[in-house]
Amino acid sequence: KKNVQEFVWDSELKGFGLRLTPKNATYIVQGRANGKTRRVTIGKHGVFTPDQARKKAMQYLQDLSNDIDPTAEKKKKQAESATLEEVVEAYIKDRGLRQRSINDIYKHLNNTFSDWKKKPIVKITRQKVLDRFRDKSNQSKAQANQGFRILRAVLNYARAAYRPDDKPILPENPCQILADAKMWHTIQPKNRRI
Repeated sequence: KKNVQEFVWDSELKGFGLRLTPKNATYIVQGRANGKTRRVTIGKHGVFTPDQARKKAMQYLQDLSNDIDPTAEKKKKQAESATLEEVVEAYIKDRGLRQRSINDIYKHLNNTFSDWKKKPIVKITRQKVLDRFRDKSNQSKAQANQGFRILRAVLNYARAAYRPDDKPILPENPCQILADAKMWHTIQPKNRRI
């Protein structure tokens, strides 16, 4: 049998143990957080010495006793570190967009929001949106509208898709400031008559 695993628990530190499979031995810790049993992987034997693993286990057990789930915390940190560029890539992948729409998204990612590309989306605030929108509106009202409509759609997607512990990483979409302050531009269609 391939999936045979055996657990060997430490006699001194309750909840600390070793998960043994035919291929390797991994240090783990098991405890309860928020009324649920949680098992957290520390690392492979060899990478960690028993003493290093025991020390890490004590930290995890302390977290668990304070109702902090280390696995959920790790997922939350990963989600909160998602950059604008990463979210845009996921958004494009998940949506069946036309090439023209994809080109517009990249145009604004690489121009309007070029200095935000590598920043976590949680760092995009209402004030930053307001300042950038005002700045871009001085160059072109239509392009400012388009860029921030794209940003709004991408951040709405992030609110729906990036939910560690089923809570959105963005409490609100920072682009909402533009609607709240009634700042979207009314663009007159180009008159094609001669």
